[in-house]
Amino acid sequence: MRLRGKVALVTGAASGIGHAIAMLFSQEGARVAVADINDEAGQQTVIDLGGKQVACYIRADVSSEAEVRSLVEQTVARFAAIDILVNNAAIVLFKRLVDTEPDEWDKVIATNLRSVYLCSRYTIPHMIRSGRGTIVNISSARAFATTPLVSSYDASKGAIVALTRSLALEYASNGIRVNCVLPGAIDTPVFRANLRADGKEEDQYRATVNHIPLGRIGQPLDIARAVLFLASDESSYVTGAPFLVDGGLLAQA
Repeated sequence: MRLRGKVALVTGAASGIGHAIAMLFSQEGARVAVADINDEAGQQTVIDLGGKQVACYIRADVSSEAEVRSLVEQTVARFAAIDILVNNAAIVLFKRLVDTEPDEWDKVIATNLRSVYLCSRYTIPHMIRSGRGTIVNISSARAFATTPLVSSYDASKGAIVALTRSLALEYASNGIRVNCVLPGAIDTPVFRANLRADGKEEDQYRATVNHIPLGRIGQPLDIARAVLFLASDESSYVTGAPFLVDGGLLAQA
């Protein structure tokens, strides 16, 4: 029960990594606000967490200032505080830079990066008032090493690492710690959809596994456990840190 009595707001929590984080947080004693735009999956997540006594679903487009402000207000109204913010919501676009339309670029940056700014901007004042708080941003191993065709996603995830450091320094004196987790290849619905895009899912899956030193694709729970560590008091002397969880992918030349 490492999060007993804590309130967590998790964006993109209806599926994949976000769902795993919300589940683990709930198991560790936290009450969880599930933010997403998938109403059916979001409401099911609340059921998975144990119902409305310990969780709530709030529909929010985290790229929208008005919806983020409402998201934070509803969370505080429901649970009286926000002790933990996990900025997880993200989308990915596979295109060459010159083929990426400005509105496509803007959508990726708004969903992945602007959302971190907005959620942090409206949550931090509540943390300051309580004298404590932890923020965990979900970046990506692609912030440090990547492949072609994902320039907008890479730009957003690289910026999250820099923003994490900046926020950590700005709010350390307020008792707020800010860190980020950088997942490698994780077996989520989005990951599977990307593998299926060229009709060679199994071949692509095996090729990915063969490139990972630990010899397996990561699971959402692998990331959730790292986030739990950074969100809990076990990491009380950690802030401004990029936490790589990639099976050794980036360790190789």
